[in-house]
Amino acid sequence: MSEDGVERLAVSEPTVETPLEDIQGYLVDEAKSALGQFTFDARNSRMAKAVGLESAILAAKSTGHVDAADRLRDIFTQASEEAGSTFSGAFDETGRKLEDKNDIYNSAMSAAGQVALRHLPAALEAIGSNVDVQTLLRDTDFNDVLRLTARELGQPVPQGLTPEEVKRSLHETAKGDYFEDQIDTLPFSDKPQLTKQQEQTEQTLDMAVRLANATWKVGQVHRAAWEGNDGRINPAKREAFNPFDLLKKEQYNRVVKEGRSPQDALVRVGLEVYKDVIQYKPLVAQPPTPGR
Repeated sequence: MSEDGVERLAVSEPTVETPLEDIQGYLVDEAKSALGQFTFDARNSRMAKAVGLESAILAAKSTGHVDAADRLRDIFTQASEEAGSTFSGAFDETGRKLEDKNDIYNSAMSAAGQVALRHLPAALEAIGSNVDVQTLLRDTDFNDVLRLTARELGQPVPQGLTPEEVKRSLHETAKGDYFEDQIDTLPFSDKPQLTKQQEQTEQTLDMAVRLANATWKVGQVHRAAWEGNDGRINPAKREAFNPFDLLKKEQYNRVVKEGRSPQDALVRVGLEVYKDVIQYKPLVAQPPTPGR
């Protein structure tokens, strides 16, 4: 137990120096262990700690705030545990599925964004960001996500790519994806690219995306329990169940190996990142009402 009262995992836990592939092994091992726990609370707690650690160290590295990794770990773990607990009403105390609680289960599947938004101010404070995140998320479009994705993959930002070209590419590379029917609704604008002075804005968007991904990911162990198999926590079957940066890297390489252009691959990964942005969109659709 640490001084702040947060239970820590085993000494084999990853650090900011751990390779992505080893972080994947840790995440999968912990997810399988969580799935085998004898109570819902134990399952949720173990999964939240693993996701919280995995996601926080990658967020600290990506935003350039490695010194904030421990603080981010606490925030991501708390958010993950809270997001996972929204599934509790769909299971009994032993973690078994309650057949008549489909409504609670379905509601929990869409709760990740709301939980992430509640914890986002603390995560941004940890990296010293004072960006108006609700306005940022409300205004974020697919071009913003493409720029962020390009930076994280070490690829050039696409130039002169029209919305029609993006959508056409996605209809070819994301066939069968659950998001396929929403591709034509992706938002675009002509905002200029971020300058170095706007780096904090990009870091803020990056942090928001990663926190939403973590609060989604923790629920996958409960979905696996609901479905009665471990497919949702197996990266070989569910590409999205991966450390976030490894997901992007492997998806990019997969699309290129399928014979598509690097630009098509970047756009496809951008869609994966945008799925986390869209969790916030209904929650920030209108500016907050000024206090009375």
